[in-house]
Amino acid sequence: MGVKCVKCGSNNTAEYLYGLPLFNEKLQQDMADNKVILGGCEVSDFDPKYHCNECDNDFGFSAKRLCDGEFTDYIEETVYYMFSIDYPEFGESKFTLSKENDKFYVRVYTPKHKYEKEIPEKEYKKNLTTIFEKAYVLEWNEEYVILPKVDGTKWKVEVKCNNGKTFSSIGKNCFAPYFKKAKSRYDYYSINFERN
Repeated sequence: MGVKCVKCGSNNTAEYLYGLPLFNEKLQQDMADNKVILGGCEVSDFDPKYHCNECDNDFGFSAKRLCDGEFTDYIEETVYYMFSIDYPEFGESKFTLSKENDKFYVRVYTPKHKYEKEIPEKEYKKNLTTIFEKAYVLEWNEEYVILPKVDGTKWKVEVKCNNGKTFSSIGKNCFAPYFKKAKSRYDYYSINFERN
């Protein structure tokens, strides 16, 4: 059982192995079982970590990526990240990270409260690393929707970079495979803000 695929959610995935591995019985068996794929000797920041055997998707890229032929380091260049979730019975809650005039902020908005805090650059980047390289947000589909309406829960993710690059993903009654991991940043700060 492998890592969950970002696109289809299957655990039938393989890990890429780069470099010159030592061929032994275990490696050969893992390759035969589609648990490991040899990725070659040349390694770059743009190589995937995993491959889905179900939907044939490569995933697990770093936040450093080529977009439309241009190199973008999303951890260094993101100036705004927003995660919102709208429950029909409670209303919309929103979590943002932003860089403004060389200062870094985290904000949590709920239907009843608004919290804001300046955070160190290191904390800002650590949050983005979790969001981009552990929740794989930049690899999410543009839209996740199940119709007809089940409970009406809606969510949205937005990323804006200082070089003009943007990314967004939305959902209604359906969630991306790593949605809970991305939501964990909102959960962490909303609990800490309420305690203080």
